[in-house]
Amino acid sequence: RWAKIIREKTTVDINRSILEIPINTFYSFCIDFLEKANTDNYSGEIKVLNSTEQWRLLREVIEGLDRKNYPYTFKYMRSSSFIASSYMQEIFDFILRAQENMLYPRDLSSKFTPFFNPVLSELVGIYARYREELHKNRTYNYGRLLDETARILKNEENIRNFYKRKYRYILVDELHEINKAQLEILKYLSSGNCIFFGNDDESIYAFRGSMVDNFQGIYDELQPENVLFLNKNYRSSRVINEVSQNFIS
Repeated sequence: RWAKIIREKTTVDINRSILEIPINTFYSFCIDFLEKANTDNYSGEIKVLNSTEQWRLLREVIEGLDRKNYPYTFKYMRSSSFIASSYMQEIFDFILRAQENMLYPRDLSSKFTPFFNPVLSELVGIYARYREELHKNRTYNYGRLLDETARILKNEENIRNFYKRKYRYILVDELHEINKAQLEILKYLSSGNCIFFGNDDESIYAFRGSMVDNFQGIYDELQPENVLFLNKNYRSSRVINEVSQNFIS
């Protein structure tokens, strides 16, 4: 939705056609990329699960678990509907954060052992099963879109070079919301001609996978003469700006 809004506003402002200006969210780019990747495992239209379908898949994964190996999971799932729903949401968040940070079950299983971290160990096991089901059914959630795109760009040199030539200049908005997988995609797409817009004061989205270190890392790589600070508020009216400034001062 937001990519469509930005695309339409941009075409009006610069008087160019939509087709001349590729404007995407990371997720819409990944869908288009994976459908055109033409590797052994990717070709044609892909299926992205909506929230209801993801919820149903997770329930099926949990129901297929061995209860003896997942005592905490079944304890929570047999509790009140509120506790069960809250626990499932925690699992969703755990899986998505792991995917966005390109952490795989094999990486996490050594960190979260059943003896020291029994609950997290169960979450890792559920993540592994959930991931297997996505691959088996050739379906995607948002995390897998990012992870698979970054992996292909890293490993497929011909594909990577094609997209580097295609996108000679890249503009990235809301840099403070970026997560590791998105940062990896940018790294493999970019030839160094990137413009970033972001506000470090808004780097508060760790609960959605972003990290202030991602913002800071890019900022530190820039030469001082290539950094422009926007100190004026262009979003609010003059009256609001004046009142706010007087209040602060």
